[in-house]
Amino acid sequence: MLSKEQKEILGEKVSKKVEKIAKITKPKEIKILKGEKSEVEFLIKKLLDEKRLIKLKWKNCYFYKTKPYDAARSESSTYIATKKKEDAGPTNNWLDPNEIRAKLLKILENAMEGKTMYILPYILGPESSPYSRVGVMITDNEFVALNESILANITQKALDRIKNGEDFVFGVNSTCKLDPENRYIVHFPEKKEVISVNTEYGGNADLTKKSHALRIASFQAKKEGWLAEHMMAIQVITPEKESFGISAAFPSMCGKTNLATIKPDGVFKEWDAKLLSDDIIWLHEKEGKIYAINPEYGMFGVASGTNEKTNSNLMEILKEDTIFTNVGLTKNLEPWWEGLELKDEIIEKPHPNGRFTVSILRYPNLSEKFFEAYGLKIDAILFGARRRDLIPLVFETYSWEEGVLFGAMLRSETTAAANENSGGLNNDPMAMKPFCGYDMAKYFSHWVKFGKKLKEPPKIYFVNWFRRDEKGNFIWPGYNDNMYVIKWIIERSKGKASAIRTPIGFIPNYNEFDFGIEKEKLEKLFEIDKQGWLKELGDAKTFFSIFPNFPKVLSKKLNELEKRVESYDFKR
Repeated sequence: MLSKEQKEILGEKVSKKVEKIAKITKPKEIKILKGEKSEVEFLIKKLLDEKRLIKLKWKNCYFYKTKPYDAARSESSTYIATKKKEDAGPTNNWLDPNEIRAKLLKILENAMEGKTMYILPYILGPESSPYSRVGVMITDNEFVALNESILANITQKALDRIKNGEDFVFGVNSTCKLDPENRYIVHFPEKKEVISVNTEYGGNADLTKKSHALRIASFQAKKEGWLAEHMMAIQVITPEKESFGISAAFPSMCGKTNLATIKPDGVFKEWDAKLLSDDIIWLHEKEGKIYAINPEYGMFGVASGTNEKTNSNLMEILKEDTIFTNVGLTKNLEPWWEGLELKDEIIEKPHPNGRFTVSILRYPNLSEKFFEAYGLKIDAILFGARRRDLIPLVFETYSWEEGVLFGAMLRSETTAAANENSGGLNNDPMAMKPFCGYDMAKYFSHWVKFGKKLKEPPKIYFVNWFRRDEKGNFIWPGYNDNMYVIKWIIERSKGKASAIRTPIGFIPNYNEFDFGIEKEKLEKLFEIDKQGWLKELGDAKTFFSIFPNFPKVLSKKLNELEKRVESYDFKR
């Protein structure tokens, strides 16, 4: 149990919660982490001594391998436990909070015997921000504690804020026996608690991330009038030194990290793109405008496809002070994944969802807005998906409400980021389906309501880097060439670039705007298929029918969109 000194450090509220779990789990000892470098060194040494971590040739880099059945987010094991089932909505797995809590506490009995319980107090967001939030997480796994020490701002200051009366989120992770049949990641949004058992994979076990920063935060955001979003954000600086904030929601493995870490070059060498967030942002209204903060301190990204050619900014930081999970491993003890040159024999094959964990503070072009209390003003919002056909390279929606509708309609080719990867298209509204902590119909309504508060609502765009030709090859080069799309979006938002009106929205007038590739490819990228869109809208109606409370305003917009497609003359 806690010592007198530990109780003084934690304070009465946190101590009570910790002792309740300690009494059930019976850890050998309890350690409080405070975000110090020596703590990271201790965790690494312990993992190395136990041969759970492998030191790599890259400077201060390490390799870790989870169980093959615990190498991606387990959406089937993730639950929202609210008093009323309808509050969780049809897209979440729901459990009765009293019943599942009793079951989880049973699973946790003696689960930490012989282990150390680590207590991690943290702050999400800039410490000076009125939008930041605090929490306390418990884990009995050194690998989880190590990841969290990179991903979150672990600090005594969180405990000080709790002692001063600030509300907090409490999370418990125990690897137990890593039994996949008893793996649960359960969120109690009404209690601001999370319990995760029988898992050590980041998306299931690193509770500051998807669990707090999205699922619990989105529930809080609905009540408090802000948005917690699965979005990246960058600050683009034009050659005229104008600052422009862009946020984007893409499902996992759909190019979000590449856009977040884009490095303008070639014809865009006079431009700059600074990183605010690669994965999660919290959006707030201030003086009728939207501002974004990043709640995280680290990056937990997919390694596959990352190399010097596609993402030199990211490669620069990955070669030092990085934890690699489930990537490939060469005989020379270097990490390897698809997209890297293979110089040596592979002794561990990469999982398609191989990941890296690295501090965002090491990123070479981090926006100064990352540290500011109110963050970055957002001037354009992008939704995007991995689609081989139908969706144009980019189009601008006609209004905030239609932008919300297209975000709600978002569906993408499934990837390896989740265990339940069945191929085909997966509905993933706003890229938030796995992460929204309450009924998504109310989430859509919240977006509509949020837009009404704005005097200067950002324009909303839809992008698709993944359209293919008849031979199955990608038409658009992507990566740093995405700056052409960013430039058009900025010029549209400033009222400069011309566009062509279509039934789905404005597409670029590519006869007047340079996209850097041949006109015949552009014609394919911006081709609008009437029958394809009618099917898409029909499928959207089918999906939306699962929501009893689907917003009437979005149903109206969907009907208007369908009529426009039906009556549009597709001869250009």
